[in-house]
Amino acid sequence: MLHGIVCQICSFDFSKAYGERDRRFIKVHHRKSVSTFGGELKIDSDADLVCVCSNCHRMIYRYEPVLSVGEMKEIVRKQRVKGIGEPSDMAE
Repeated sequence: MLHGIVCQICSFDFSKAYGERDRRFIKVHHRKSVSTFGGELKIDSDADLVCVCSNCHRMIYRYEPVLSVGEMKEIVRKQRVKGIGEPSDMAE
Protein backbone atom coordinates (compact mmCIF):
# COMPACT_ATOMS: atom_id res chain seq x y z
CA MET A 1 0.00 0.00 0.00
CA LEU A 2 1.32 3.41 -0.98
CA HIS A 3 0.71 5.08 2.39
CA GLY A 4 0.96 2.01 4.60
CA ILE A 5 -1.54 0.58 7.03
CA VAL A 6 -0.88 2.75 10.09
CA CYS A 7 -2.87 5.94 10.76
CA GLN A 8 -0.82 8.85 9.50
CA ILE A 9 -2.37 11.10 12.14
CA CYS A 10 -2.27 9.17 15.42
CA SER A 11 -0.10 6.15 14.44
CA PHE A 12 -2.82 3.65 15.36
CA ASP A 13 -1.93 0.24 13.95
CA PHE A 14 -4.89 -2.09 13.45
CA SER A 15 -2.65 -5.16 13.27
CA LYS A 16 -1.18 -4.45 16.71
CA ALA A 17 -4.61 -3.81 18.22
CA TYR A 18 -6.61 -6.55 16.50
CA GLY A 19 -4.14 -9.00 15.03
CA GLU A 20 -3.34 -10.24 11.57
CA ARG A 21 -6.97 -10.58 10.51
CA ASP A 22 -7.51 -6.81 10.52
CA ARG A 23 -4.01 -5.63 9.64
CA ARG A 24 -5.11 -3.87 6.45
CA PHE A 25 -8.19 -2.13 7.83
CA ILE A 26 -7.53 1.56 7.24
CA LYS A 27 -9.47 4.45 5.71
CA VAL A 28 -8.18 6.48 2.81
CA HIS A 29 -8.90 10.17 3.27
CA HIS A 30 -8.85 12.83 0.53
CA ARG A 31 -6.84 15.82 1.77
CA LYS A 32 -9.18 18.09 -0.21
CA SER A 33 -12.86 17.30 0.06
CA VAL A 34 -14.19 15.67 -3.10
CA SER A 35 -17.32 17.83 -2.82
CA THR A 36 -15.22 20.95 -3.50
CA PHE A 37 -14.13 19.74 -6.94
CA GLY A 38 -16.17 20.60 -9.99
CA GLY A 39 -16.26 18.27 -12.96
CA GLU A 40 -13.80 15.47 -13.50
CA LEU A 41 -11.42 14.84 -10.64
CA LYS A 42 -7.79 13.89 -11.14
CA ILE A 43 -6.15 12.49 -8.01
CA ASP A 44 -2.46 12.23 -7.28
CA SER A 45 -2.41 9.30 -4.85
CA ASP A 46 0.83 10.41 -3.25
CA ALA A 47 -0.16 14.04 -2.65
CA ASP A 48 -3.95 13.90 -2.34
CA LEU A 49 -4.58 10.82 -0.19
CA VAL A 50 -3.67 9.89 3.37
CA CYS A 51 -4.40 6.72 5.40
CA VAL A 52 -6.20 7.36 8.68
CA CYS A 53 -7.91 5.28 11.35
CA SER A 54 -11.67 5.35 11.74
CA ASN A 55 -11.51 7.61 14.79
CA CYS A 56 -9.30 10.26 13.22
CA HIS A 57 -11.38 10.17 10.04
CA ARG A 58 -14.58 10.76 12.00
CA MET A 59 -13.05 13.56 14.07
CA ILE A 60 -11.86 15.35 10.92
CA TYR A 61 -15.52 15.59 9.83
CA ARG A 62 -17.04 16.07 13.30
CA TYR A 63 -17.70 19.81 12.96
CA GLU A 64 -17.78 22.45 10.23
CA PRO A 65 -15.41 23.49 8.91
CA VAL A 66 -13.73 20.11 8.58
CA LEU A 67 -10.18 19.82 9.91
CA SER A 68 -7.15 19.44 7.73
CA VAL A 69 -4.83 16.50 8.30
CA GLY A 70 -2.31 18.93 9.79
CA GLU A 71 -4.87 20.39 12.21
CA MET A 72 -5.92 16.91 13.34
CA LYS A 73 -2.28 15.89 13.84
CA GLU A 74 -1.75 18.96 16.00
CA ILE A 75 -4.77 18.11 18.18
CA VAL A 76 -3.44 14.59 18.71
CA ARG A 77 0.07 15.91 19.42
CA LYS A 78 -1.23 18.37 22.05
CA GLN A 79 -3.25 15.65 23.76
CA ARG A 80 -0.22 13.38 23.89
CA VAL A 81 1.88 16.15 25.43
CA LYS A 82 -0.77 16.22 28.18
CA GLY A 83 -0.40 12.43 28.50
CA ILE A 84 -3.77 11.71 26.90
CA GLY A 85 -4.25 9.38 23.95
CA GLU A 86 -1.09 7.32 24.23
CA PRO A 87 -1.38 3.75 22.96
CA SER A 88 -0.69 2.55 26.51
CA ASP A 89 -3.98 4.17 27.59
CA MET A 90 -5.87 1.33 25.91
CA ALA A 91 -7.68 -0.91 28.38
CA GLU A 92 -6.30 -4.41 28.66
